[in-house]
Amino acid sequence: MRGVTIKTKGVSFNLEDPDQLELYQFAAKRKNFSAYIKRLIQKDITGSWRTGANEVHPNQDESELLFDEGLMSKLI
Repeated sequence: MRGVTIKTKGVSFNLEDPDQLELYQFAAKRKNFSAYIKRLIQKDITGSWRTGANEVHPNQDESELLFDEGLMSKLI
């Protein structure tokens, strides 16, 4: 049985910069920041930035959204 290798990448926000503060405050509303960032990366890879059924709203739980589980399993 193989062990699981997990890598962590940090995101820094300069809270004195109004634009970055706004990004931080929006991201802080997420219940699962890691899943949110992974989904943004997935959208960038697939080019699926158009609005639709998988559009994220600030108060929406990310677990309610559909993921490409094959691609997401490679990110987790």
